[in-house]
Amino acid sequence: MNPTPGGTARPLSSGSKAALVIFGLVVLGLMLWTTTTASLRQAIWDVGEEYWGNPWAVATLLDAYFAFLFFCLWVVYKEQHWVPAGAWVLAILLTGSMGMALYLLIQVVRLRPGDGVRHLLLRRGEV
Repeated sequence: MNPTPGGTARPLSSGSKAALVIFGLVVLGLMLWTTTTASLRQAIWDVGEEYWGNPWAVATLLDAYFAFLFFCLWVVYKEQHWVPAGAWVLAILLTGSMGMALYLLIQVVRLRPGDGVRHLLLRRGEV
């Protein structure tokens, strides 16, 4: 993040905001479609040995959940109170990328005109 000559951060451009919103909506939409389609073909609790017996399936699942946990660390930091932080962590751990996309969308929509990336990433009182 490059500060402007006056020492303040540059505002997030409307194009950048739009790109983040579009990205969040695409991820949310694709994951809703993918999980709905998969659920109609086979219930998750019916996967059994064919999934858990595949080492790459387990490695991919662990990789995804470690990424979710890293994102959750940011959510816990960013949220000002433990109840919403806990609710978001639970939602993200239950829904994965869908919960992360929704959280990002809400954070981007809450940005005020002139807010920079630091307003997106940091707590409101710390900016």
